[in-house]
Amino acid sequence: RRLRSDSHAGTSQAVRAQFGENFAFFDTLRRYRNQLEYPVHPEDMFIDAEELKAALEYADRIVVAVEQLLPSLTIWQP
Repeated sequence: RRLRSDSHAGTSQAVRAQFGENFAFFDTLRRYRNQLEYPVHPEDMFIDAEELKAALEYADRIVVAVEQLLPSLTIWQP
């Protein structure tokens, strides 16, 4: 079943609002995933090398931000 294209937008907005600008790239990655998973045109099934490089850099930034954030989220501490 295909979801509406904006069905996960609220999640990315909430993450950014709660945890700050370090998570601004979450929405960009969500849009890349949405484009690849639900292509409108055949060319939407692919991203070029520059988009891939940017997506990997965004993912790295998010991982670093999460690593910095986790110590303050005591609910997930052992």
